[in-house]
Amino acid sequence: MLRIYSTGRRFDLIKCCLRKYCQGKPGIESTQMTPSTASASVNGDSVKIPLRTLTKMDRFALIVTRTMKPHEIPLEASQAVIAKAQDKRRILINLGLFAFTIIGSIIAIISGKRLRKKGGYTLEDRNKERYQKARDRDAKAKNAS
Repeated sequence: MLRIYSTGRRFDLIKCCLRKYCQGKPGIESTQMTPSTASASVNGDSVKIPLRTLTKMDRFALIVTRTMKPHEIPLEASQAVIAKAQDKRRILINLGLFAFTIIGSIIAIISGKRLRKKGGYTLEDRNKERYQKARDRDAKAKNAS
């Protein structure tokens, strides 16, 4: 640990930082601090961690991300635990969307190839007809002018 000497008194840098940053955010009022707030003892000083009441979506995120087991979920949890579960949930949703996109692309490619083998009307044929009609309209407009 880093020790700073100032006017004959020893200050522990970590203890100073803990006092400064762990006393709670200015936006948290004393009414938001419930009696069930977690307390941690650091060198005899108690640090209060504000808890947040869980919503149904928070509970779902905690269960799906396996942050907590369903029978272990309390009525309140710390912001860090909830944030961790929500981050994991966001990552899982993004990975699911990525997999869905890849699978959908593969299905579209396979169905297009099957349609082409059967001699059906593909998107390529549709685009060729559309561009041909556009060229014909442009040619008629030039001839009419």
